[in-house]
Amino acid sequence: MEPMSKSSDHIDRTLRTLKKKYVAVHKKRMRPWHAWFMVGIFAGMTAIAGIAANLSGSFEGIFAARLSGAGKSLVTIKGKYSEFYNFPKRFFSEANLSQKKILRVTDAQYLSLKKMHNGIVPYAFARVEYDASVYGATTPQGIKIGDPAFPKLNNGHPRWEVMAHEQGHNFFGGTSAFYYTLAVPGPFLQESLAVLSAFYTYHDIIENSRIYQMDGTMFRSLRYDFDNGRKYQEKQFNAYGIAGTPFNEYDVLTSQALDYKMILFGEKYGWQNYTKVTKAFEDGIAEKFDFHRDGVSGIERSTYVIAVLSAAFAKDFRAEFAELHFPIDDALYGKMYGIIREYINTAEARK
Repeated sequence: MEPMSKSSDHIDRTLRTLKKKYVAVHKKRMRPWHAWFMVGIFAGMTAIAGIAANLSGSFEGIFAARLSGAGKSLVTIKGKYSEFYNFPKRFFSEANLSQKKILRVTDAQYLSLKKMHNGIVPYAFARVEYDASVYGATTPQGIKIGDPAFPKLNNGHPRWEVMAHEQGHNFFGGTSAFYYTLAVPGPFLQESLAVLSAFYTYHDIIENSRIYQMDGTMFRSLRYDFDNGRKYQEKQFNAYGIAGTPFNEYDVLTSQALDYKMILFGEKYGWQNYTKVTKAFEDGIAEKFDFHRDGVSGIERSTYVIAVLSAAFAKDFRAEFAELHFPIDDALYGKMYGIIREYINTAEARK
């Protein structure tokens, strides 16, 4: 499929750059939001019934404004939970959906991520801004996308996966200092959890299409983009396995092996389990552990995410990740698993 081939080539080039750029940094105390935000921008630029009531009336605030500058016609359109701010009208003319339908999807993505994170949000409203040179990037108020992510290069479909991916960075990194401690500086957890976020929104929106008020055209647009995204993740997973790639938390291919395993777990065992996974990255659980207080090693990072997935799905996934050469400290895994299971199971009581 030609559009997918061009997209894959662009992503491959981006990821090769990312592999070179991710390096360890000297440990120093920084405010969590500022530290995460700097890394999040870089990662984003280089990667990749009650609800129904909330959604009704989302488009009452749509308005447009022309701004001069470089001969571009810009427009701002607002939904209830998201907006495209000073955005080229060209984006919407290239898209095979109306402005209202595009906003309905971005509103749904925001609400789906809020659901995934059990109501914890980095902001009350998601702003999508334009930056010509980027594929996708994060901002404190939302995200940026640029010309490489415009619908014309995706057979008329907005890059839904890119937009949900970048918001995924925000929902993890903008709400938890513990996540920052675990995930920074490499792409291993940062990129894999952002990819997971995007695919969670897709499946949640499709499974609850009536609640999110999706029609057939929106469904087909989402499916087109995420079907291509899944094929790409499967391709990268196979490349990791065929090459016998060793675990390397600074290699994007390692994060993509984790990406695809998490997609398979969601498809096989249920995407609702990922609302439990996010709990294990909340600040509230940090005080129950000591392993992270002097920095987090690769084996600790790998063991933690495997313990999180196992606890959330009530299964032992160690053997599956051992086949992928992910390092596991079994003693540490046992301690982590018990703490995470208890924290997840007592979440309601803490409210």
